[in-house]
Amino acid sequence: MGGNNLPLRGGKNTLWEGGTRVPTFVYSHTLLEKPEIERNGLFHAVDWFPTFLEIAGAPSVPGIDGISQWRFLREGGSSARTEFVYNIEPNSKGAIRVGDFKFIVGRP
Repeated sequence: MGGNNLPLRGGKNTLWEGGTRVPTFVYSHTLLEKPEIERNGLFHAVDWFPTFLEIAGAPSVPGIDGISQWRFLREGGSSARTEFVYNIEPNSKGAIRVGDFKFIVGRP
């Protein structure tokens, strides 16, 4: 057992926020309009690929799970993502978040 994620509930290998949130930073002196602003919004690991494609000016890839978050990173404001699937394991555990609400099934 390791780590303490207070004030968030839960730790590693849980579906609580303490087990799923990951702090990240992005730095660019030239690309970010407000580089010193903290952004708090939903951002999934699968969002990096379409975000990097948009930054590079490449066409988007249809049918992928990710959403480009370039505007959110560059300008601030709201995240392009409003829902988030954390885990789906049949007959075990799973969670989905929509807005500020999270639905957890099974033992978190």
